[in-house]
Amino acid sequence: MMRFLTRRESRKLDESAMVDYGLAGLVLMENAGAAVARETLAALREVGAERVVVVCGKGNNAGDGFVAARHLVSAGIPTSVFLLCLKEELSSSPDAWTNFTIIDQMAARGFGPEIVAFSDLEPVRGISEKLSPHVVVVDAILGTGLTGDVREPASSAIDAVNSSDAFVVSVDIPSGLDADKGAPLGTAVRADVTVTMAGPKAGFSKPSAREYVGKVVVAEIGCGFLLQE
Repeated sequence: MMRFLTRRESRKLDESAMVDYGLAGLVLMENAGAAVARETLAALREVGAERVVVVCGKGNNAGDGFVAARHLVSAGIPTSVFLLCLKEELSSSPDAWTNFTIIDQMAARGFGPEIVAFSDLEPVRGISEKLSPHVVVVDAILGTGLTGDVREPASSAIDAVNSSDAFVVSVDIPSGLDADKGAPLGTAVRADVTVTMAGPKAGFSKPSAREYVGKVVVAEIGCGFLLQE
């Protein structure tokens, strides 16, 4: 029987993997981002899309998005990464900062991906200009920790994604969806696929979540054994 994880259980699962078992956060993030990249590649083939736009906030979800972008570029997929924060704000999540530094160095050396910084977005117009039916969007804006209404610039970015005809792959949870209640916190991404880590979130079982989560793919990122305790 599939186990649904509350917000608190998801957080404790990560903490236990790292603190009790010494599983590095970078390993969990690498596995999560690689899983997102695999589903994104499958989506590209399914819809005949040509490129990927990864929209990132500033937490660990963004870090998963940076890892996914690296894998997509390595697979030869034209990829753009949009930051909804200043680069310096990413340092609040050391693992996300490490993975951003990697793709930033890749871009500086001409390997890609294209990185569009927050100051260039005005604030998110650039996202809308990149979106089309020939694009797959990776939603790496907000994670399961969100409890209050979505704020700017995330809310405008979510509206831009929802207004497009692009295929959307969400990282762990559609941004803006309450992890426990399955209802949008002001606004939420309407995903075609949600790649959720370790187990589906409790809110996914609620009728209100159906129009947001799309197809749910559970990614085993290396800590699934803790669900057997």
